[in-house]
Amino acid sequence: MPGCASSEARLRSSCSTPRARGRGLATEAGLAARDCGFGALGLASLVGYALPENTASCHALSKIGMREEEMVHIFGLDALRFAVTRPGG
Repeated sequence: MPGCASSEARLRSSCSTPRARGRGLATEAGLAARDCGFGALGLASLVGYALPENTASCHALSKIGMREEEMVHIFGLDALRFAVTRPGG
């Protein structure tokens, strides 16, 4: 996928419908993806991207243990990059 390092696996989620917002679905999906990535897939680290003005997405990434790293240009947009490393790794 353009804009990503070749070693990065990607999962895209979107809860953009009014009925989905504010229900914790992005956090729940993020926790499941994080656990699968570190568990079954054995990945050493995970990254996430969110538009700076999308505070809900930034908050969801933080809630699953990701830390804001830097502003990057990816997918044709300026976005915040978040990352987390496998515990104990």
